[in-house]
Amino acid sequence: MVIVAVVLGLLACAGVWWALFKPMFGDKHEFGSCLGYVFQPDVWSWIQGDWGEDFWSTLKFNFWFGSSAVCGLVTFVVIAAVFG
Repeated sequence: MVIVAVVLGLLACAGVWWALFKPMFGDKHEFGSCLGYVFQPDVWSWIQGDWGEDFWSTLKFNFWFGSSAVCGLVTFVVIAAVFG
C-alpha cells in the first residue's frame, strides 16, 4: 500500500504544480526568470541592484515548489496512515 501512497502523493504534487503554474508565473519565460534568480547568489543581485526582483522571484518559486511538496507529503501521510 506504500507504493500506492507514494504514487498518489506524487500525482497530487504534480497536480498542484500544474494548477499553480499559470497563476504564479504566467508563462514559461517568467518561470525561467524566477529560476534564474533562485540560482543566482543574493550578493550578485545586490551588486546589480536587483535585490527586490530577486526577493520576489525567489519567494514565488519557493511558494510554488513548497506548496506542491507539502500537498504531496500530506497526501502520502494520510493515505499511508488510513490504509497502511
